[in-house]
Amino acid sequence: MAMNIELFVSDCNLCAKTKEMVKKVKGPKCSLKVYNLAKGEGAEEVEKYGITAVPTIVGNGRKMFEGVPEFKELVQCSLEHGCKGRSLR
Repeated sequence: MAMNIELFVSDCNLCAKTKEMVKKVKGPKCSLKVYNLAKGEGAEEVEKYGITAVPTIVGNGRKMFEGVPEFKELVQCSLEHGCKGRSLR
């Protein structure tokens, strides 16, 4: 099952850490779009999803994580939704 992942970040270390974690667990069938709010990206999407904090991870149009998730939470999330083994939902 493919997942469209949207990651909302800023220019902070926690956001960079989250971005790297998502890249590690994302399966080959999953797409990843990163919006850097510090650069003015993703304003429409922020409004659409009601984003109030960064980092935030949205999967297939549903807010999944707000703030920095634990790596094991990302792995568990991916296993539950089977994009391919260790991929995000």
